Amino acid sequence: MKTAVTAVFFLFCVVALAFSAQVFRVDTAGAVKQALASAGPGDTILVKPGEYDMGATFSTGKSGTPDKPVTFRCEGDKGYAKFKVNGQIGFRIRSRYWVIQGIHVEGSTKSTQAVVFMDGPGGCGDVKILDCKFSASSQHGMKAARTSEKAVDNVLLAHVEIYDTGATAFDLVSGDNWVLRNCYVHDYGKAGGVTYGIFLKGGGKNGIIEGCFVDGGKRATTVGISFGGGLTGKQWLPKAGDNVAPEHEGGIARNNIVVNTADVAYHSNNGSRCFFYNNLAWGCKGFQRQASYPPDPVLVNNLIAGSYAGASKDSRNNLNKIEKTWFVNADEYDFRLTAEGSAVLDGKGEELADNPVDYFGTKRKSGPQCLGPVLPDATQSTRWTDRRK
Repeated sequence: MKTAVTAVFFLFCVVALAFSAQVFRVDTAGAVKQALASAGPGDTILVKPGEYDMGATFSTGKSGTPDKPVTFRCEGDKGYAKFKVNGQIGFRIRSRYWVIQGIHVEGSTKSTQAVVFMDGPGGCGDVKILDCKFSASSQHGMKAARTSEKAVDNVLLAHVEIYDTGATAFDLVSGDNWVLRNCYVHDYGKAGGVTYGIFLKGGGKNGIIEGCFVDGGKRATTVGISFGGGLTGKQWLPKAGDNVAPEHEGGIARNNIVVNTADVAYHSNNGSRCFFYNNLAWGCKGFQRQASYPPDPVLVNNLIAGSYAGASKDSRNNLNKIEKTWFVNADEYDFRLTAEGSAVLDGKGEELADNPVDYFGTKRKSGPQCLGPVLPDATQSTRWTDRRK
């Protein structure tokens, strides 16, 4: 009897060990690649802060599960694990249920076309990317690709910085339920032509772009934030009945700040039922709906100088003339409100169920709202803050 109990206990321990999560602590490029290939559901890859030469490219391996994602992150709360790459694609994310945090992927402005590639046909989705940096490419910072049957769904990007790209920073030919929160885009669009800081297109739905800061730098023909971008080839779009679906449906851009775009700050191109709430543009041309896929975009409570070409007749409470004296220091991108700004803007907007917080995530009061992204009692500058420095 005792032997049988011992055998059962031993078997239980073996099974428990087989299903327990592993922690891979790595500090060389080879060990990083091996850990990425080996890690499974519930496992964590901890990379020591520092620089790693990854060669042409590196990629995720096995998928996690909804309750046991694979975690890939820089060890500690400060600093980055910086991965230098020189391939056409830098970091290829081709798995589901991953959490990626505290990494910096640096490509080559000569050879890299996408610093990060979200591989829809490869099975990517259900990914969280937090406190990361992606830089240096001849074309895009982050590219999400899909076929008409396989989309990249359910992605959260929070406090992600993208810069030094020859074309668009976030080029997201995406699926459904993307959230870009408190991201920072700058130094993009150096190759000429129309480029975008952030766009969601490709037949996705219900994307949210909130609390992001986009600096167009007056480069080439930079646009800030868009639902639709430069449009997608019809062969890649899903169908809506007998017609090609809109570029993006049900998207919300709220509490964002866009500065210094050579073209418009906010944009829609065959987007359907998209909304722009409490955004700010400074040193830009305004808003444009380039092509219509009804219903047209609705703008509410925005501070966007210039014209509002193509906005829905349901748009309201928007100001297209903005004064420098309303802000603490607009030249330094500190768009907290002065006493004058508060007097002009507070209480002039309407309460929106789809926009319960401001640029900083502070809960908005009930009743008439303050126009723009920042509440009058904000204490922190709206300039980008790197949380890992």
